[in-house]
Amino acid sequence: MSHLVLPLEQQGGWDAGCATKIVVIQQLLRQLNRPLLWLDADAEIFAYPSIFETVNCEMALASVTGHWLTGTLYFKPSALPFIELWKQHTGKDVDEVALFKLYNSSHNRPRLTMLPDSYNTAIHASSDMRNVVIGHHMRPDVAPSRGVVANPVPEL
Repeated sequence: MSHLVLPLEQQGGWDAGCATKIVVIQQLLRQLNRPLLWLDADAEIFAYPSIFETVNCEMALASVTGHWLTGTLYFKPSALPFIELWKQHTGKDVDEVALFKLYNSSHNRPRLTMLPDSYNTAIHASSDMRNVVIGHHMRPDVAPSRGVVANPVPEL
């Protein structure tokens, strides 16, 4: 899987770091003009994320009891207009809440796929990782503004 690791500087608090994520995703979608997978810096890939080879959507993410999570995000370039709106709405709410509210109130929203829990699993010392594809360590010492962007489309 081709990938790009971006050493982003801390932009202030948690909210500012999360807002930076949106800008980076937006810029890379424009530059690369191909689907991308964002993983927060606390992510660890345990298995090849094969779902992205066949997913039929413009946006994918995981949720826990209805709360949308943005540690693992997938976007196609066709979602750029929606991402611009998301960027405008973040600040009033944190990125996850802003994304949820915008998606549910928008008439022009990207096709969404909810990822299986195995694509955004919280990792703890006692976690059973046998069925995990992507885990997040949720460490407070890792800034949320730092991230890894991986391109899930196989090289041709």
